[in-house]
Amino acid sequence: MTDKFIRHFVSAIGFLIALFIFVAGYISGTHGWWWVIISSGVVYFIVYKLVDAGH
Repeated sequence: MTDKFIRHFVSAIGFLIALFIFVAGYISGTHGWWWVIISSGVVYFIVYKLVDAGH
């Protein structure tokens, strides 16, 4: 794989993640699901701890 391909691949994945987060937030907002932001924060900290588990 070339450096250019990896840059495009990472950019595309980042864009898709951002798009998914936007759509999920929009749907949650229209339904009044305020608890989604709290659960998102909890999931973030769990993943953060799991990623740091190797050190």
